[in-house]
Amino acid sequence: MKALEAILDGYQVLPMEEAARLGDIFVTLSGNKHVLARRHFELMKDGAVLSNSGHFNVEIDIRPWKSSPRGARSACATTSISTRCHPAAPEPAR
Repeated sequence: MKALEAILDGYQVLPMEEAARLGDIFVTLSGNKHVLARRHFELMKDGAVLSNSGHFNVEIDIRPWKSSPRGARSACATTSISTRCHPAAPEPAR
């Protein structure tokens, strides 16, 4: 229903596999599990910003960052109380 409302408001609505290639900022608030996952991260531009505004922290699957070998694309995940960085990513400025 929300996608239909967005279309009627003039926004472009795409499947995540297509949107991942185009977007710069991704905000989830669906409550669904793994809305953003490895298959999407691999398509995203370097420097894309991911944010979960939903109630639960399951919408962005951060397991790929935890298991990726050094040298993979830099990535940091910030929660409301902490920041998690991929081992290859520089520490964020505080």
